[in-house]
Amino acid sequence: MCAYKPATGLNQQIPGEFSLPIRALIILLLIIIFPARAEKPARQYFTDVTLVNQAGQQQALYTDLLQDKVVIIHSFFTTCKSACPVSMKLMADIQQRFADEMGKNLFILSFSLDPETDTPLKLQAYARELKAGPGWQLISGNKENVEFALKKLGHYVDDIQDHKNTLILGNEATGLWKKAFLLAKPEALDQLIREVLTDKLPATAALHSP
Repeated sequence: MCAYKPATGLNQQIPGEFSLPIRALIILLLIIIFPARAEKPARQYFTDVTLVNQAGQQQALYTDLLQDKVVIIHSFFTTCKSACPVSMKLMADIQQRFADEMGKNLFILSFSLDPETDTPLKLQAYARELKAGPGWQLISGNKENVEFALKKLGHYVDDIQDHKNTLILGNEATGLWKKAFLLAKPEALDQLIREVLTDKLPATAALHSP
């Protein structure tokens, strides 16, 4: 298609065809107006250490498991015969009570304290027993990586028999994190979960969030 040139005697620039200096100016203005987003502190803290879920899928700690999610985090190991069956039953009950939110707005992350024993195949069998549905991942992987993740989450112990009887409730997007005892009453846990689920960033913070 021929470009339209008005009969003014002037060699007018066709829209969309900018000279090099003008293009450079536009790029500079875009950089000033839309600066590169700074890396979130949560990403820097948790990092993307590689873990593995019960399906054998690699999961990056921050990007895949935490980023922009509301999560319930706790630790266990499959050969535990004391508190772990209780905590896993608790997770199964939460999954049932929050069935409409699971896998969409709410996620359960069960981190193994014994990754060398708790292989993906073993976790998969355990997940079937628990009837773990979408949004509930049992996490294992390389021992060093799992221990790194547990330390970041405050759930690392030298002796797995001394594991913590607490869970973490977190809304990564808003930065709200809470702890709760596994043996807390279901009504109290549900109230905490709903509080974390419905937490919102202030309007001004939401506009400037990365």
